[in-house]
Amino acid sequence: MTIFNAMKSLLVLILMTACFVGAARAETNATRIAKKEILRNYPGARIELDESAIPENSIAARELHPGMLELSAANGTTVKIPFQVFKKAWIALRRIRPTEALAAQDFQIEEVSLLEPMTREIQGLILSTDVSLERMEARNTILSGQFPLTSGVQKMPDARRGDVVTIRILSGDLVLTSSGQVQEPKRIGENVRVTTQKTKRELTGILHEGGVVEVTL
Repeated sequence: MTIFNAMKSLLVLILMTACFVGAARAETNATRIAKKEILRNYPGARIELDESAIPENSIAARELHPGMLELSAANGTTVKIPFQVFKKAWIALRRIRPTEALAAQDFQIEEVSLLEPMTREIQGLILSTDVSLERMEARNTILSGQFPLTSGVQKMPDARRGDVVTIRILSGDLVLTSSGQVQEPKRIGENVRVTTQKTKRELTGILHEGGVVEVTL
């Protein structure tokens, strides 16, 4: 093979590679435009769509209706492409009642379609599977087969109504200690209402670890 032929072959290879890279880049950009529009309406979702059907010259995308994307090219042509979107969710394996502690063994992680009318409307409220269920409890009843919503669960309180606590009353340099009962569910660091055991006087103080409520007069 002469040097001329070798250089000619190398030039052809370079041109073919450049064309391939350019096409791949255009396809990647078009796909990115499509996915960006989908994620705008379905943040954090897993997307399923036929990327090979996306025209390389697409410059804009919009969702016509749930599950259908319209891609537009610079010359005004449009193409409709169906898609699916999914989000992982905790699915209850049994009925869970209000104030009942959540446990991982009572749930399984499944993907739910965000194209269902109800799921689409509340997609932002679906409890993320990245959230640990430890120290969480149900605020509302969660039926078997349902997924919990962020509005339907809460952190378990560190003290509940009726719990016996130690009330430490601070008045200047004077410190008094008494036993009392919690009047409302609260977590450590929050203000909580308590009543003294003997006088039944209601006080408000800060809940501390170890079942101590500190009241400043």
